[in-house]
Amino acid sequence: MKANSTSMTARHLIASRPSILGMMSITSATTRLVANFEALPDMLTAKDLEALLQIDRKTIYAYVQKGLIPHSRIESNVRFSKHQVQRWLEDCSFQARPVNGKGAKRQ
Repeated sequence: MKANSTSMTARHLIASRPSILGMMSITSATTRLVANFEALPDMLTAKDLEALLQIDRKTIYAYVQKGLIPHSRIESNVRFSKHQVQRWLEDCSFQARPVNGKGAKRQ
């Protein structure tokens, strides 16, 4: 029953995302994604991550094989801590440089 509620939450996230981006500002979309993220269980499946990150499940498993994404392995099952994934995303995030009034500096 727990896995089904997880899938439902992830599906809700996907279903709400296109309308959010079309009707609200990016800030509002981010706030809603964070709220939905907090509603997810602590341990996620690759299917949950596929829905959350909009990355194909095969790509997620490739990241696991390459050691690019934090994960736990229980026998042959792979699970992801939502808090570790959140930190991983923050570490991977690109921070834009501030631009002065004349545009970005060339080097």
